[in-house]
Amino acid sequence: MRTEAEQIAGLLTLQQIIGTFEVNTVMLRPTGDVVFVQAVDTPDASEVCYASGGYDVWRWRKGKRRLAETDLDVGAAANVVIMEYMRAKVRRAKKNDPRLREYSDDELLTHLLKGYQGGKAAAA
Repeated sequence: MRTEAEQIAGLLTLQQIIGTFEVNTVMLRPTGDVVFVQAVDTPDASEVCYASGGYDVWRWRKGKRRLAETDLDVGAAANVVIMEYMRAKVRRAKKNDPRLREYSDDELLTHLLKGYQGGKAAAA
């Protein structure tokens, strides 16, 4: 297992990539010795850790945290967080602006991602 300093260094790299899409994240330690990053303003946001191997993604389902993906590289882990945040942003936008309800979530997501020139998140 990585030391706390090694975990934080890897998660800071992850946060830098995510930040190119203007996605705010928080670093936290919910339990034990493992530090996580997750997007803010994202209901049921995944938690990404860098404890051993590559980046691991934990998701909350039915009140329990479950390991969803393991040993991702930093780009793939960033993409998970970015896409979750962007999907939540689309849902918020449609809720707040009735004119957007005529468009599909995928259409709005594609349009939203085109507005970010700094990064290269793939539409998953």
